[in-house]
Order: sequence, then C-alpha cells, then structure tokens
Amino acid sequence: MVFYMSKKSSSDNLIIKKSEELLDKNEQITSLKKSIKSLEKQLKESETKIKALFEIEYEALMFIDKNGYYTNVNQSAADLFGYTIEELMGRHGTELIAESEKEKANQRWKDIWAGKKIPVYERIYRRKNGEIFTAEIKPILVCDEDGNGIYIQSFFRDVSKKKQLEITLEMESKAFALIANAMSKYTNVSKFCIEILRDLRSILKYDYGAISTLNNDKSILELRSIIGYPDELSESFRDLSLIDDTNIMVYVVNNRKTITSADVFQDESLKEFYPSLMKFNIKSGIASPLLGTNREPVGSIQLSSCENKTLSNREKRFFETITGVLANAIAKLLAEEALARAYNEREELNRIISSSSALVILWRNEPNWPIEFISDNVIDQWGYTPEEFYSGKISYYDIVPEEDAKRVDEKAREIGKKKVLGEYSVEYRVRTKDNKMLWIIGFSSVRKNSRGKITHYRSILFDITEKRNLEEKQRRERKAFRIVAEAALFAKDIQSLAKAALVGIMNSFEFDVGTIRLLNLKKQTLVLIADAGIKPHEKSRIIESISINDPDFFVAHVARTKSIFYSPEVSKSSLSNKHKQRLAALQIKSQVVWPLLNSKQEFIGTFAIGAYNLKELHKEDESLFETLTGILSTVLERMLSDQALKASEEKLRMLNEKLEQRVDERTKELQKTITELEEFSYTISHDLRTPLRGINGLTHLLNEEYSSLFDDKAKEYFTRIRKATTKMDILIDELTNLAMVSSFEMDWKKINLSNYVKATFENIKALYPDEKVKLKVKKNIEVHCDSRLIQMLLFNLLDNAFKFSKKVEKPLIVFGTKKHEGNTVYFIRDNGIGFNIDAEKIFKPFQRFHSSDEYSGFGIGLAIVKRIIEKHHGKIWIESKVSEGSIFYFTLKEI
Repeated sequence: MVFYMSKKSSSDNLIIKKSEELLDKNEQITSLKKSIKSLEKQLKESETKIKALFEIEYEALMFIDKNGYYTNVNQSAADLFGYTIEELMGRHGTELIAESEKEKANQRWKDIWAGKKIPVYERIYRRKNGEIFTAEIKPILVCDEDGNGIYIQSFFRDVSKKKQLEITLEMESKAFALIANAMSKYTNVSKFCIEILRDLRSILKYDYGAISTLNNDKSILELRSIIGYPDELSESFRDLSLIDDTNIMVYVVNNRKTITSADVFQDESLKEFYPSLMKFNIKSGIASPLLGTNREPVGSIQLSSCENKTLSNREKRFFETITGVLANAIAKLLAEEALARAYNEREELNRIISSSSALVILWRNEPNWPIEFISDNVIDQWGYTPEEFYSGKISYYDIVPEEDAKRVDEKAREIGKKKVLGEYSVEYRVRTKDNKMLWIIGFSSVRKNSRGKITHYRSILFDITEKRNLEEKQRRERKAFRIVAEAALFAKDIQSLAKAALVGIMNSFEFDVGTIRLLNLKKQTLVLIADAGIKPHEKSRIIESISINDPDFFVAHVARTKSIFYSPEVSKSSLSNKHKQRLAALQIKSQVVWPLLNSKQEFIGTFAIGAYNLKELHKEDESLFETLTGILSTVLERMLSDQALKASEEKLRMLNEKLEQRVDERTKELQKTITELEEFSYTISHDLRTPLRGINGLTHLLNEEYSSLFDDKAKEYFTRIRKATTKMDILIDELTNLAMVSSFEMDWKKINLSNYVKATFENIKALYPDEKVKLKVKKNIEVHCDSRLIQMLLFNLLDNAFKFSKKVEKPLIVFGTKKHEGNTVYFIRDNGIGFNIDAEKIFKPFQRFHSSDEYSGFGIGLAIVKRIIEKHHGKIWIESKVSEGSIFYFTLKEI
C-alpha cells in the first residue's frame, strides 16, 4: 500500500511537469502566431506596393533626349498613340503634339532641362489616325552623378474621358443652375420656358427652338416658348392636336421617343416630316418628349439648325439629362399654376356664391353628417361661421330636423342605387343659429368610392322660405276667401254667416276657439253673434254682451282703440297682466283680435281667434288677416242694412232686456238659495249639534251613575242611543262639507298630486292599523288645483277604496294617469269587492250599495267628490264589477 502511494505521487509530479511544459509550448505558439500575423500584414502591404508599381508599369512611358526625340517607349505608350514601338522610336516629340500646343511644349521642355520642378500637367495630342485626345503627363529629369540631365522620363495617362465627363458635368451644372435660377425668377410656365430655351439654344448652338406643354385633358400641345422662327411660321406651333402625328413635337410625345438627326434629308425615318422641315428650312435638329414621373409626358422640346450639325455623345447625354430635369421642373410649375388657378377660381367662385343667394355644401356620409366644405355666405344666411362646422362644434345633422333628415337620406339612397348618378332635388328645413326655421331646396348629387358606397353628398342650396310661405299664404288665402264667399252666398242670416266664416277661417289657420261680436251702437256693447270651439264647461263663462268700456275684456279695448292684436305668444305680448291671466285661465297661448271696420272705417265689431298651442304667425299673415277681415266686414255691412239693422237692434234690445231680467231673477234666486243653504248649514252645524251632544252626554251619565238601576237590556238601549247620536254628528259634518264645497272660494296652485296621495293614504291607514292594504303610486304627477278640496277628494276616494279592499287576500290600491281623447285622466283603482254600477245614483247623496252594518258610511262621500271635481271644471266616472274591484276616473282643469 505504501509503495502504491509512492508510485502515484511520482506520477502526479510527472504530469504536473509535462503540463508546465505544455503551457510553455502554448505560449510559444501564441507568440509565433502573433509574429506570423505581423509578417502576413507586412507581406500584404508589400504586395500592394508591388502591385501598384506593376500597374504603373502599364502606364505609357516614354524617354526623350536633349534633342526632343523618343529614345525608348513601352507598349502602353505605343497603344496610346496608335503606333508600334518601332514607329515611335526616333520620332520627335512635337510630331505627336497638337499644333496649338507645340509652342507651349517647347517652353515646357526648356524649363525641365533647366532643372525646374514641373508638376503634373495636361496636353492635347494627336493619334496616328488623327483623333485628338488629352493626356496627363508626369515628367522626370534623369541626371548623371554630377547632376547633369541625361534624358526626360515621362509617364502618360489618357484623361480624355475624364475631361469629357468634367465638361459634361460642368455643362449639366450650368444647365441645372440655369433651371434653378429660372425657377427662382419665374412661377409662370411660359416665362420659365422662354428663359430655359434661350439658354439651351445658346449652349448647344442651335438656330431655332420651341417648348410646348400638354393641356389639362392631355389632348393638345400648347406652345409655351419659341425662339428663332419667323413670326409667320411660329403660328404653326400654337395648338397641336395629339391626333396629328405629322408634327415632330406631337410624334415624340405620342411615341415617347427622342429624334436626333445631323442631316434630316438623309434620314429616311423622317420622310413624312420633310414638308414641314423644308418649310422651316431645317437641316438638323433634336426633338424630345418631356417625361415626368412614371414617364408620363408633360410636353415636348425641339431644337433645330439651318446647317448640318452633329451632336457628340457628350451633348446627347447632356440633352437627355436636361430634358428630364426640365420635365420635372415644368410639371412642378404646371401643378403650381393649376393649383393657383384652381385656388383663384375657387376664390372667385366663392366670391360669386357669397354675393348670391346660393349656398354650396359638401358633407360626409357619416353619423351626424360632418361638413367638409361650406361657402362663406353661410354666416349671412344661417348665422353660423364655416369654422363652427369645420371644427365639429356643429354638424349638418344638428340643424336639420329629424323628419327632414330622414327624407334627405332616403332620397340620396334612392339615387345612389341607380347606375347612372344624376342630380336630384329635395326640399327640407334647416334651423338657423337664432333658432329660426328656413325652407331650402337642395340640388344635390352623391359621391361614391370604388366599392360603390356613398361617401359624400354635394349640394347647392337655395332659401325658398319666402316662396313656401307665399304658397302657404296663397293656399290659406284662397281657402279662406272661398269660405267667406260661400258663407255669404248660403247664409240665411247674419249669425249663420258669421258662424260659417269664423269656422272656416279657424280651420284654415288651425286655431282652436273663436268669436265674432258686433257693436250695439245704442248700448255701446259688443254682442256675441258667433262662437266656435268653446268647451262645454267654458260655455257658462262666455258673456253674450260686453260693454266697450269694460276694462276686463280685451275685445272692449280693441273696440275702443280700433287697434290690432296679433300675438304668436300671448305670455310675451304687451297685454296687461290681468288680460294675460284671463287668457291663461282659458289656456289660450296664441291670439289674433281684429277690429271689423265698415267702408267708412267705422268700428262695427270684433273678430277674435285663439289657439291652445303656440302658432307660427308670420309678418306676411297680417296682410292676409287684414284682407279677410275687410271682406268679412264688407259682407256684414251689406247684410246689416238699415231696416235689418233696426229690426235686429229691436230684437236684440228685447232679448237683452229679457236676458237681463232673467239674469237678475236667477241671481236673486241663486242668492236666496245660497242664503238658505248657508242658514241650513248653520242650523245643522249649531242648532242640531247642541241637543245631539246633550243627548249623548245625558245618556252617558245615566249609564255611569245609575247603572245599578237598569238591567242589561236598558244599558244596550243607552249604548245604541249614543251610537246613533255619534252617527248623526258625523252625518252633520258630511252635510256641512257638502254644502261648504259648493260655496268654496277656489285658491288655485300647482301641487305634486302623487305626494298628496301618499300622505292621505298614511292618514287613512292610521285609522285602520290592523289592515294590510298596500299602495302603488305613479311618481311626480303635478296638477293645478285647490289643495284643500283635493285633500278632501283624495280622502273620500282612498277611504272608499280602503274599506272595500280590506277583506280581499292581498288588498292593493293603485294611483296613476292615462290619456283619453287627448286629455290627462287620473284614476284610483282597487281590487276590492266591487259592485254593480248605477251611473244615475252613484254620485248622489245617501246612495249606498252595501249595508251599513258591513261597511260604514252615509253615502255622502262620492257626492262631495263630484262637487269638488265640478269646482275644478273636470269630470268623474267609475268602472266596477262585483268581485273585480273598482276604478274611479277623474279629470281636472288643465292650465
């Protein structure tokens, strides 16, 4: 074991040693790699230098002695000049130099032999074939050990292409500068083209030039500039149709092809153009289309000469470059010119529109119809500014009534379904900023996208409000005239005439109530001869004869002043508060009162009509009423002849006397009845109540103090006597209430009837604490009434419902409203026992439909309810079935 461990330890040491040696080797290898990389880099640099020297070897190299002869040349030099090496050897240097350069070359050689440092320079040489080229020369004077010159060593490099490129770039730069300069000076396309054409002709040495551009619909070449042509010939370029291919400028546009010719009459491809070329004495030239983006033509350019002229490749490339830049420049100017023209045309059109009655509008087929454009005169016609529409503050849909908007949309969709879209017209209304409603007619068309969906509506709008109003006025006028004429034709007497005329005029103008009164000159009263639309419960309030001095009636004021009252909204009129209140009580919101004047302009009566809703009475309607009442006055005056008038006055006098007598008698009878009723009420309330209370008190004392003297039977009698007196006391209260309602002075005010129902129900429920009757009430029902009487009404109806519902399994009372014949009807419904209805008796005093032992009460409550409803100018009725409950319906005067 010890040996083994010793052996293992020796192996470990060996391994460690070898590992260290290996690491050293690795370090050496790494160092070698770095050295190799460094050497490789140096080798690569050397190769590059050698390669450069090798390439220089292939440049033209020539040696010249002191006498100017070539003593040695390489193959590159022979190739450069087009000779063999043998042909160049011994040749004098001036033989290869262009004639214009020889003097300069001799001076340069003298400077080199004199030891001057000469930089690289350029010289023009001639090849063996006579071709001229430019070479770049680097001369080196080779000297002996004493510094004496032995020969000149010259390196040659052909820089002709470089020179050509530099010249081309120079010319292009110059042309670009010319175009940029012209664009900065001119925004007018024609002036720009004249400037460019003049410079191009000068640069390329041509005699004539012309530039034309395509018109808007791409069918005509319009002349923009022309130079060099005689005036009588320049007219040939004015307007060239693209269907005329006999003209070179049209031909190059149609074919998108450039034509260049040094001798046009030797070019067979130009044969069809010979006549026009001979006409202009053209022998050479170049014509090219001006192609913009996507190679779409914007025009054409032509340069021509009276002499044969050859364009070098350099000039051709230059021309192609220039025409491309020129095309883009012209396209830009044409677009700007079209934009400016469109803007000016739009501004001019907007000025024309703004000074006219037309409105122009474009709106998107999106929710709310957002407006993209509207002419500036909208502010004058509708009161809105264009910015209010553009900002989205208001949309077109906002100012078109919903029913009209539906009609506009339906018409547009109907047109949109057609394959051929045409203009259509729709009449509808718009609301102005000051909330007036205008009628307009829109001559419109729709715009669709590629999928056939309507994206926009375009309209020219005209205000036809006056026309519509005039048509409506004429319609009403014709109808009203016909009614008055027919009334006069078929009337038997003045009353039937007045009635027929009144009803006809009211129907024509959609008014609800009306009266015609005639003046009783003797009595100075206004006598009612016709009325229409008066509600039955209002009939009693209509006074047949009114004194013209009565301050309470507005018709009397009209009679006194012969003034006209024409008010679409009574509440905002100049009427006194007293007259406004009277009209409000009658629910009149719009009114017209017109004096009737005879041919001598003397007052003979009044014509009055009113409406329960606000009416749109226009200013022009005044003249219509004036005409109508004038005709009516004439007819009445005719019928009121002297004899008929006297007879009528007599009858009217007698009638008035009888009427006054009858009124006095009825007034006295009524006063007597009221007095008796008051006395009766007082007697019941005081004289009868006192002995009843005495009987009740004495019976109670007898029962309490002498009960030992009476048996049970006697005590029962005492109890029955007390109950009877209590009932009698309650009955007196009920009768007093009934009498009190008839003479009650009304105090009208607005109340929340729903809250009153809830409060009254809670009071009644407190009287029946053990009953589980529930109440369901419609919220926030408001009425005008006398709150004290309404409380009494609700108590009787709810108490009645409570009593007759408490014995069913789930008693429920419901209070709510519904509409009946345009009026609001209130109801109280229960699910109680119900009963068979006797409409004649149900609301009369002391009428009962169940025994008093089973259900308490005297039958006075419903009579009180009916009196309260009548005081409120309403109606009450009942629906009931046995075992199905009862419903009491009632109405109240609507204010």
